[in-house]
This record gives sequence, structure tokens and C-alpha cells, in this order.
Amino acid sequence: MTRKQFAVACGFCLVAALALSLLPGCAAKKGAPGGPSGAATLEYRLPPGTPVTYKSTQTSTQTMEVMNQYINTDTKKAVVFTMAPGAMKDNKQSLTITVDSLSASITTPQGDFSADAGQAIGKSFDMALTTMGEELDMSGADLIQYSMGQAGTRSISPDFQAMFPDLAGRPLKVGDTWTTTDTVDVDEAGMILKIITDNLNTFVGFEDLDGTKCARITTASKGTVKGEGEQQGMKVILDTQLDGADIWFFAPDRGLLAKLTSDISMSGTVAVGGAQGMSIPMKQQMKTEVVLIK
Repeated sequence: MTRKQFAVACGFCLVAALALSLLPGCAAKKGAPGGPSGAATLEYRLPPGTPVTYKSTQTSTQTMEVMNQYINTDTKKAVVFTMAPGAMKDNKQSLTITVDSLSASITTPQGDFSADAGQAIGKSFDMALTTMGEELDMSGADLIQYSMGQAGTRSISPDFQAMFPDLAGRPLKVGDTWTTTDTVDVDEAGMILKIITDNLNTFVGFEDLDGTKCARITTASKGTVKGEGEQQGMKVILDTQLDGADIWFFAPDRGLLAKLTSDISMSGTVAVGGAQGMSIPMKQQMKTEVVLIK
């Protein structure tokens, strides 16, 4: 690998670390006991006019082996956002989401980088959420952006593209499973990435969380992160596999997610410089937590 390719690989750490930190998490739907034989029916149905606030935190460590050197990149991100639910119509609910606070940082061998999030804080966008958990009509999120210095400008859109994974759409008994698929598209800083995860969800049962009765659900995920672009005039191709394990809690009486924890591991390659370049091994570990704070 040439020195230029090495520099491109180092720069790509900034792009990949942020892009991969946008991997979708899992959420759930309202479930009220009912249906046949005491089964629970879960669906999103937030009380209109009653805003709720969440805090989402992510940490990740990425390692790339370049010219017999290990490049470590650590990222941290925290977003506090408020959702104001509107009326339900045709099994879809309008939501206005406001970014209350946002912080992000990257630590690399090249130095430390922090987000300039001032232009994103306080901004809002609208989306629609089906009772099944499908996100619709959220194009306004693309316009809410923040700067990461050398890592380029980011929008908040990928953070919300798979915020609410689909549920089973049928009454569930303890032990029942269902499958869902999440797709997140990222087009930023010269890279176009597609993140696809296939999820196996299991309804474990009910559990009290801070005094609230919640449905406890576990999710095992497998997927891919693929993409390509150009960095410093050289072609870059990313090809990784991922495995994830999530635990999440849903408050049936409120029709919303109460808490989510997620662990994801990824491994694959970054090809720099096209056919005459080099394939660089890469691994990443990421932890995510989403908590209802009020």
C-alpha cells in the first residue's frame, strides 16, 4: 500500500466510524393484554398531545490493520430528542421530533474531533409512524445537519430511519417469535452506504421496569454493511458482516418503547484504490442504549 492509500485509509476511519454508528436499533409497539388465550397485541399508539423524551447513546471501537499497523478509532454519540405525537389516522400517527441536544466525538491517531451541533439543536422534523412500526414521510430530517470537521457534515436522518422496528402484527404469547428487516441508507462525506439487518424477535414475557409493566423482547440480528465512494481522490469499497443482540422493553399501557440496549459486532474489509489497491481488515464493536427519560 502506498502512503497515499494509507492516508486515505486513515481518513476513511472517520467516515466509517460515524456511518457505522448509525446502525439501526430496535424498538417496539404498544401491547395491551387481549386477543385469544390471554395473548398480548403490541402496536405503537402514543397518546396525542403528550410529548415524550428519549436519550440515545452510542459508543464504538473500530480497528483497521494497515501496513502492519493497527488504527483504532473510538466514537461516542448522544442525542436527546422529544417526540410530540399527533392524531392517529388510517393506522398511522403523525410525530414531530425535536433535537434537544446532540454531541458526538471521534478519537483517532490523527487527533480528536468533536461535533459542532449548534445548527441542529432545537430543530424539528415531521414523520408518520404506523401501528406496525414503519417510518414514513421523514424527508425533513435530511435538512437537520451538523459538522464533524474533517469527517464532513452529517444529517440526523439515519438515526431515525429504523428507530421503530416492525412488530408481529398479531397477538403474541410468551415464547412467540417473528422476523423483521431494517434498511438504513447513508449518503454523506463522499460515501454511499446501505445497512441491512434481518432480525429474529422473541417475546420473553412481562417485566416491571421502574414501576411500569413492560413487554420484554429480545432480538438476534444478522446483516451487512456495504458501500463505496471516494476519499482523497481514491475509490473506497466497504464490505462487512454484522451480528447483534438486543433487549428492549415496551410499555403496553403507554404504547411506547421504554428502554433498549444493543450490542453489535462487525467484521469485514475496506478496499482502497480499486484493483491496484489493498483490502484492509476491519472490526468494530458498538453498544447502544435508548431510554425514555420523561
